[in-house]
Amino acid sequence: MRLLIRIISILGILLALSIGILIAPYFAYNYVVKQGMDNEYIKLSPHPAKLYGEKNFKMERVEGIYHEDESLWGIFPFSNVQISLPLKHPQIRVLPHLNLPKGTAEKLEMGLTYTDQNYHKLVTMILKRHGKFQFPFISDHKLFSLPLFKKYILGKSNKQIWKDLFTRDLTTTFILRKHFKSRNLVDYLTDLYSVSYRDLVYSLFIYYLRIELLNEDFEESRYFEGRGMGVIYIPPKSEKSFQKEIVFILEKGEIYTVEIVSKIKSIMAESLRIRLLEHLKYVEDSDSNAHEIYALYKRVDYEERISNLGMMYLYTAWSHVPENTKFLKELIHFLERGKDNSIPLEILYRYAYEKYGSNFSQLIEKRNETFDEKMKRLHSEALDKEIEEERQKKVRYDADNFESDNARRDYYLQKAKDQDKSEDFKEVKIEEDYLTD
Repeated sequence: MRLLIRIISILGILLALSIGILIAPYFAYNYVVKQGMDNEYIKLSPHPAKLYGEKNFKMERVEGIYHEDESLWGIFPFSNVQISLPLKHPQIRVLPHLNLPKGTAEKLEMGLTYTDQNYHKLVTMILKRHGKFQFPFISDHKLFSLPLFKKYILGKSNKQIWKDLFTRDLTTTFILRKHFKSRNLVDYLTDLYSVSYRDLVYSLFIYYLRIELLNEDFEESRYFEGRGMGVIYIPPKSEKSFQKEIVFILEKGEIYTVEIVSKIKSIMAESLRIRLLEHLKYVEDSDSNAHEIYALYKRVDYEERISNLGMMYLYTAWSHVPENTKFLKELIHFLERGKDNSIPLEILYRYAYEKYGSNFSQLIEKRNETFDEKMKRLHSEALDKEIEEERQKKVRYDADNFESDNARRDYYLQKAKDQDKSEDFKEVKIEEDYLTD
């Protein structure tokens, strides 16, 4: 009897040790994701909200959303994304959003602000940073760089890792199951055994990736399968009247980030927000896009070209060649000829002066430029004046050297014809020149 008890005791101890050995890695995982860890193998700080996968993302956040007439809108490529513009909308205007980061190597942040007719902000869409989808931090964490785990992680496709970044639930696959207490021990241990250590480490990898890339605390997230696009929702802090969503798009190994800030409790803003999310996707950026949109701009009536409509066309074309000052100058010069354009002009003036030292205004009372830029402008104007004076001298000389009145008449008729041809050529040449600065 004593022998039997001893055998049972030994078996019990072995079973307890076996169970302890079996579940130890899972408790270690639980500890890391809940408490964080900082040692030679891994350095992670706890971010409980980022343990969850796709979470209850609401496309509609305001009741009473209506669907508008599609003929009021146009779909355009804006830099690397597709956007919707209110070309014929009677209630919505668009303003440029231009942010030139100071003291950094970052590029210009371009975007659009959709407003009501009184320029009250409804929604702002900003193209933020973009960079390579890569994992240099693997070598910084001994756990991820161990051959067994590194091979498993890098064996996953970028597409799968990107999807898991937004959808993988890091709480329910393992001992953090919400209802595991109601199940028996055998089932629980069976579940644990079915999950490999490689999957545990892969989940820690995804957790770390979320902390690095989705670097704001968010309440909701969603993954759009067909567009390779993930979005996170960041609620307004305190009583602020604007909410933020950040969209991440993976295309050809590059991550493109778009920030959408929208007014809360506004049906018009909510309708705009949904429209942007529904149409947003990656598009190939190219100079040809600038040329095609500029051609559309040239076809609209003059009165429309000096209005908000013309600004939408020209600003969208410029987004494809943002270093080309010809677009910026024409934006400013044409808006200066129109009415009620002071707000978009102030945005363009400020950016132009910060970037180039001149706001490029043709209005003397509005002109603002550094000394160096003023000297360049005066030199250019003096040179143009000298060329024009020489041309006038030639005209006067030619006018005084005709053999007869008929010769004079034939000369001016031919000159008028040549001038017409020259103007036609000049119009085409201007459009071509917009692709180079």
